[in-house]
Amino acid sequence: MISKKNSENTIKLVAPFNWLQKGFDFYIKSSIHVALAVYSLLQVICIYFEFDYAEPLSYAVFYGSILGYNFIKYGGIWLKSSLPIIRRPYLFISVLSGFAMGIYLLKLDTKTILVLSSSLLLSIFYIIPFFKKKSLRQFHSLKIYIVALTWTITTALAPLVYYNASINSNAILIIGCSFLWILCLMIPFEIRDYNIDPIHLKTWPQRYGIRNTKLIGAILTLFLYVLMGCIYSFEIKKALWIQGFIYGITLILILFSKSSQPKYYSSFLVESLPICWWVSLIFI
Repeated sequence: MISKKNSENTIKLVAPFNWLQKGFDFYIKSSIHVALAVYSLLQVICIYFEFDYAEPLSYAVFYGSILGYNFIKYGGIWLKSSLPIIRRPYLFISVLSGFAMGIYLLKLDTKTILVLSSSLLLSIFYIIPFFKKKSLRQFHSLKIYIVALTWTITTALAPLVYYNASINSNAILIIGCSFLWILCLMIPFEIRDYNIDPIHLKTWPQRYGIRNTKLIGAILTLFLYVLMGCIYSFEIKKALWIQGFIYGITLILILFSKSSQPKYYSSFLVESLPICWWVSLIFI
C-alpha cells in the first residue's frame, strides 16, 4: 500500500514535469519551433551568400512564419469559435506575431515586401478555397511542392532581393539545393500523414507507397551531394562538411520514418535540422 507521504512526494515530482510537457507542447503547437527552423534556414542561406545579418528581414520571416503556420493549422477553428482571444492562446500569439511582422515589414523595401507577400499568399491559398471551391492543399500532388516553394521563396529568394544580389549560376544552385532539401524534409511528414491525408491529395506515399517514397528521398539526397560539390567546386571547406553531415542526417530521418512514428519525430526532430545547421555554422 502506498503511503500518503509517498503519494505527495510523487505528485511533487510529477507536477514540474507536467508543466515542462505543457510548455514544450505549446512551443511546438504554437509554431514557434517551425518558425525558428525557417528563421535558421534564412540565416544559413545568408551565411552562404556572405550577407550581413538583416534584422528586419529575419524577424519579419520569423513572426510571419508563426502567423502563417498557425493560420493553416487553426484558421478554421478560429472562425467557428466564440471564445475571447485571451482564452485562445494560439490565436493570441498569432495576433501578436502579426503585429510584430507588420512592424518589421515597414522597415523593408517594396521589392522584398512583395516577395514575402507572395509567400504569405501561398500560405493563405493553401488553406482558403480560391478556385472551384478548392484550396492549393486540395489539388492533386501539390501539397509537398507548395510547402517547399513557400520556404524557398522566404529563405533563399527574399535575401537575394533584399540585398539586390545578382542571381547567377551559383545562386541558382543554392536556391535549387534549398528547394530539393525542403522536399526531403517534407517526406517524414508525408509518411506520418499517410493514414490521415484524404486519398484525393495524391501525396507521394499515397501515389508511390512509403517504401518508394523513401527511395525517392534517398535519390534526392544523393543528388543534393552532387549539387553541393558543384557549389563548392569540390573544394574541401568547413561549410561543405557541415552541409554534407546535415544531408546525411536528413537521409537517416527519411529512412526511419513511419506512418506511426513517435509524436515529436517530425514536428520537432526533423524540423530541428535547419536550426542545427545554422548553429553548426556559427560554433564549429
